[in-house]
Amino acid sequence: MSVVLSEIPVVTAATGLSPVLPGGHLPWLTGLRQAALAAFQQQGLPHRRTEAFKYSFAALGVVGKLDFVPALIAGDATLEALPAALPAFDGHKVVLLNGSYAPHLSDRAALPAGVEVQPLASLLARQPERLEGLLGSLVQYDEQPFAALASGLVDDGVVVLLEAGTVIDRPLHIVSITLTPGDAPVMAQPRLLIKAGAGSTATILESHVALGETETLSLPVAEILVEPNARLTHVKVRNDTARALHVASRTVKVLAGGIYQAFALSLGGAVARDDIAVELAGEQAEAHLNGAYAARDYQHMDTTIHMDHAVPNGRSSQVYKGVLADHGRGVFQGKVTVRKGAQHTDGQQLHKALLLSESAEVDVKPELKIYADDVTCSHGAACGELDDEALFYLRARGLDEATARDLLIEGFLDDVVEQVENDAIRTVLAGLVRAWLDARQEVA
Repeated sequence: MSVVLSEIPVVTAATGLSPVLPGGHLPWLTGLRQAALAAFQQQGLPHRRTEAFKYSFAALGVVGKLDFVPALIAGDATLEALPAALPAFDGHKVVLLNGSYAPHLSDRAALPAGVEVQPLASLLARQPERLEGLLGSLVQYDEQPFAALASGLVDDGVVVLLEAGTVIDRPLHIVSITLTPGDAPVMAQPRLLIKAGAGSTATILESHVALGETETLSLPVAEILVEPNARLTHVKVRNDTARALHVASRTVKVLAGGIYQAFALSLGGAVARDDIAVELAGEQAEAHLNGAYAARDYQHMDTTIHMDHAVPNGRSSQVYKGVLADHGRGVFQGKVTVRKGAQHTDGQQLHKALLLSESAEVDVKPELKIYADDVTCSHGAACGELDDEALFYLRARGLDEATARDLLIEGFLDDVVEQVENDAIRTVLAGLVRAWLDARQEVA
């Protein structure tokens, strides 16, 4: 369903921005932006007939109603120190403020040889030829209108380039903060581009937080290329304030022998959606996606994954767990495609949800599309309440009901959090889960 761009407030506000966007003089980048906006115009915002958004189009309807102002023209946002809502983490650090690089909050001094971490806008100004053919090459616009809108306004972000054989000793922490410099709702579209060279190894922690009492709209777009025999661990944490909207798109391509291992923790915000598309494009490639989310009040959290086995001998897994309290709603859509000829594929998928109230809701849509005959693929889904027997057992040993319930909830989520290999990051994640439980008790 095509739309008139001028009828959507955020697009109206962006009209005329193209000439002042970084790299506006580059024909290839102008073409990329124009093609993205054309794709957005063709699709429009999600509606009830948009299959990929069938469970979330209503929650995201506010995007077309509020007068979101692109961060580039909203005025300068200032922040003297990192907010407490972010994970306290000792590692290499790059900070984006409303999608733009914030040098005074970043620390790239100790990066090892073979690792290049650059602000996107800076690289476009100095060496744009290095990004031509790479930026925008993986992102998919089909049924991802928000990725198209964000790409049409792409201005800054982080570019991570790992040379072949490079090993990063400490995780790289990429921080994206969204806040309003004034009273108007603001929109930011932070970009993340990662190229892990052949045989390289790295761990990246990506943190997102929205601040303030005014609505914010964050549209992160990530493109990740894992070259042969590279190993990339990617942990994403989102911890937003109550009126934040977060709609992220991530496209990953894994070549022969490469391993992409990801984990996502989603907390807070009004509406959050993660669109993840992974293509296993080389034999012996692997992708393992785990995640946990916790929603309360009227929060809406959606994870949509497409795992595409394009060639034989690939392995993938998806394991997600959600906790839903009050009127919280969770959505998990997981699709595994095994293309014709992609024999000896192993693709597994599992989603479990814990419902803490009668008003909580979860929608799960597992899907297998298999066009090869020698594969091992399965999907599973389960949802339920806290186990009464386990609760009784803990109560009988002296725990009060609230503590016993929290212990069971924490154990339910820790089961998937424990899959994160890095000890420091795993400790951070466990602390955030504990903080969510403590905050819920305070409200109760």
